[in-house]
Amino acid sequence: MPEPRPYTAADGTVTWRVRFRLGPRSTSETFPNEAAARLFCREIESFGAKRAVAERNKRDAASDDYVPTLAEWYATVMGKLKTGITDGTRADYDRLAHRVMLPTLGHLPLDLIDREADAAFIKRLERTPKLNNKGKPVGGFISPKSIRSHHGLLSDLLNLAVVEQVIPVNPCRGARLPRMGEQDAEDARFLTHPEWAAIHAALPERHRALPFFLIGTGLRWSEATALQVRHVNLEQGTVRVLQAWKKPAKGEARTLGPPKSGKSRRTVMLPAQVVDLLRPLVDGQPASQWVFRAARGGAIHGSSWHSRVWTPACKAAKVDPKPRPHDLRHTHASWLIEAGATLEQVQDQLGHESILTTRKIYGHLQPAMRAKLQATATTALAWEPPKEIEAIPRTD
Repeated sequence: MPEPRPYTAADGTVTWRVRFRLGPRSTSETFPNEAAARLFCREIESFGAKRAVAERNKRDAASDDYVPTLAEWYATVMGKLKTGITDGTRADYDRLAHRVMLPTLGHLPLDLIDREADAAFIKRLERTPKLNNKGKPVGGFISPKSIRSHHGLLSDLLNLAVVEQVIPVNPCRGARLPRMGEQDAEDARFLTHPEWAAIHAALPERHRALPFFLIGTGLRWSEATALQVRHVNLEQGTVRVLQAWKKPAKGEARTLGPPKSGKSRRTVMLPAQVVDLLRPLVDGQPASQWVFRAARGGAIHGSSWHSRVWTPACKAAKVDPKPRPHDLRHTHASWLIEAGATLEQVQDQLGHESILTTRKIYGHLQPAMRAKLQATATTALAWEPPKEIEAIPRTD
């Protein structure tokens, strides 16, 4: 095994050199301290000079073969490579990255993040406490859906590293994650018809249209409040979902953008009651007017509407636990399923990108649909062939 030797420069700086044979020739490498030099010597002894040099080049920022750490790669991706995202989405990425991922894995070069490191990261996520909006623990751990969001960010970063030929494979692919299933639906609140009736009655009359529309169509809040008159066709009984409000970065104004996914760009069929509800809101209005508007005619803002309208109505209706406006979307889906709609039909109505999302959130509601199917099958099997018709005697 080669031995490191100290070298003193003219200015008194001490470095350490390791002289070794690389193929047919002799060469040397210089290190800032003895520990690094001796580590290099052990690597030569363990797996040869060629690989030892290659591994060192991956860690040398001045080398063309340098492999960045995850923290460096995240900064590169967010600064140069990540395009087509809003400032609000970028802020969400930063929140996810700095909560668990970078403190846990940020110091590792990308090629040292293997399946073992990824498995340890997933276990760390499973022990991550749930926080409220003020960053205070509220008991319990983050949901399977949140774990998938954190892990998805890491996987996206490593996928891009594969595309840019920084690493050969993404170790996150095929990782076993906590099942979302019914656990993921634990935050979803499904209103009964009496609960909805109580809330609707408690809402001020001028504020009843928007919640009724949400529970009647299943649109997301960001989609419904971004609807303009030009998106509504009362003759056909449809609305076109073509835009949605995007979450702004802190201190910035919200902006309009495309819906959440490609599947979210959709045409939604309106129940007759919703058509009647919309008619006075859109008739005679310019195409650019908001369908649901604040007192002064502008678009509705969620935070103020929630505190001034929704929360007091839920409290007055004595509905506990208090549902969120988003739960009107969940309730719409649950009522469709209770009425016999298939999960594929619910997927189209809600604009889910994948049927798996629909199944994970609403699959546990299928027993009611299966019971109806069972009753229909029972009726079908109860069919009996008609009795033979007695021959009519001839009269001739």
